[in-house]
Amino acid sequence: MRRLLHEEISSKLSIHVASTSLKALSDNAAAVIGALVVFLPGRIWRIASLLRRGHPMLALEPSGIEEHLKRIRDLNTASVIGIVSISPLFLEMAKSLLAPFVGSVHAIEDYLIEESRTINLSGLDVVFCDCASRQRIRASHVIPHFVTCLASIREISTRIGSNPRGFR
Repeated sequence: MRRLLHEEISSKLSIHVASTSLKALSDNAAAVIGALVVFLPGRIWRIASLLRRGHPMLALEPSGIEEHLKRIRDLNTASVIGIVSISPLFLEMAKSLLAPFVGSVHAIEDYLIEESRTINLSGLDVVFCDCASRQRIRASHVIPHFVTCLASIREISTRIGSNPRGFR
């Protein structure tokens, strides 16, 4: 998920974005001096325990899935829905969020792909994917999902003084 968030945020900001693991941060918290530390919700206490008091940090607000749910509701016939990501956590979250709306009418298939691999899913009716996987998928109906909402990207840019690029 760290690689996915790094790629997503990097694509939206016009500055260098670095990423680090919790282990690397715990081994060397000085490496983030002068940086805004961003993270997924639910990690705040772990991150805060590794940083000096008052260090700038921001919990990212996740994007909504309303458009994706509408797409599923609009399917008129039994369909196969694909979920593709470079992140096992993204796949797990996407399946748990979409499954109740898929019901017994549609089927979900998930694909964990390597960053260098291309995958042909032209037989699926609709494919939801993370932004890092979008260019690696061949299918007629591919819908990328950005984990981080636009408000979080704007907040990052405000705090660091950089202009965000618009969502594609």
